Amino acid sequence: MKKAKGKKITVNAICGNIPVPTKATPIMRVWGIAYGTRLAKTIFGNSLGFTGTFAACNIATGEEFTAPEFFAPPALEAVVSALVRDACGGGAQFAYDISVTPNPEAPEKFDYVSVSLLPASVGTVLDSLREALPVLPSIEGTKEEPKVDQAPAAKKEEPTSKKRSR
Repeated sequence: MKKAKGKKITVNAICGNIPVPTKATPIMRVWGIAYGTRLAKTIFGNSLGFTGTFAACNIATGEEFTAPEFFAPPALEAVVSALVRDACGGGAQFAYDISVTPNPEAPEKFDYVSVSLLPASVGTVLDSLREALPVLPSIEGTKEEPKVDQAPAAKKEEPTSKKRSR
């Protein structure tokens, strides 16, 4: 599988010009972690881009791409935008298969359809790391194991250090 790095992931960058399909056709898979957004002006008007870490695969060729920006098709743009907003500065993780389908009202055009491959999740890298850790070990003599978010109650002891002079 050939891998390439780029500045941004777009349908055009991954798949090139797409002919009008006669039936639903999968074109690409995209996945990543979005941390923020930026507004870009294009020949098609304003477009919302996502900043973070992204990868995409052209389904027809198997070629894989990575980039720090992702410009989603219009229908997916609103979904990812909501995830980023809900993340409040954390990372919004997602993965989608994107297909094109004929537009029944305009035969010379097509529509994008995206299907989520994972339950979307919002959190920080630290949250993901903490979830990957094993359960805290228990301390001898305690009645129950400490919870991940709760430290065990410290036993009050007399200080053992000596006073230092300066």
